[in-house]
Amino acid sequence: MKKRYTGFTLAEVLITLGIIGVVAAMTIPTLMNKVTNDINVTLLEKNYSVLTSAFKQFATDSGCVGDLKCTGIFEGSGNATGDAIGAAIVPYLKILKDCKRVTLQGCITSKTNLINNETSINLENYQDYYKIITIDGASIMFGDPSDFNCIDAYGDGAFHEVCGQIYIDVNGLKPPNRIGRDTFTFYITSSGTLYSDGTSQFYWANNKWTGSNASHQCSVSANSSGWGCGAQIMEQGWKMNY
Repeated sequence: MKKRYTGFTLAEVLITLGIIGVVAAMTIPTLMNKVTNDINVTLLEKNYSVLTSAFKQFATDSGCVGDLKCTGIFEGSGNATGDAIGAAIVPYLKILKDCKRVTLQGCITSKTNLINNETSINLENYQDYYKIITIDGASIMFGDPSDFNCIDAYGDGAFHEVCGQIYIDVNGLKPPNRIGRDTFTFYITSSGTLYSDGTSQFYWANNKWTGSNASHQCSVSANSSGWGCGAQIMEQGWKMNY
């Protein structure tokens, strides 16, 4: 009696492997993007918490509990304010590199792209901003180029008293260096609270992340900048749902 062997033919094995390869090619990039996005959101939340604590502690140590305006570091304009903010806050942070306001020193990338296209801006060349890299690898810039002086009213509550602005690239010089993915901007208010660009507290509906102003949108639209994406992340429970 002949023995009967059971198993797969070479053709069947190759077909199965081919199907697995196709499925993997379709799903792995999506999974990797999700993992990267989750990591960047975690880093953003951490930096937000660290910076909020730093500003509030600085105000307290300056005898100005809950009132950054009282500290005087936001008085003046442009370059002088950037220097004052940096000098005041750096001692409260763990930093790897201090570029001060000097440009082209490698504290932040010279090419940051918009969220959905390859239009780029050069944040490294923002001369009014004080630039650092933290021990965790985040690139951060502080400044008050618009002379907010802790009195400008942009929205409700504490958002009446805007003092300055912060740019954060949560993973520093590493890619994607893209607004709304790893790069975000916040307004510093007198209370020490940080509000993202595009926040729902904005007075102006078109400047909210859901609004019509492309500079503040977080949208799949090709002309959206992505600056409002930090607000969407925060307002949807620290999740990157886009």
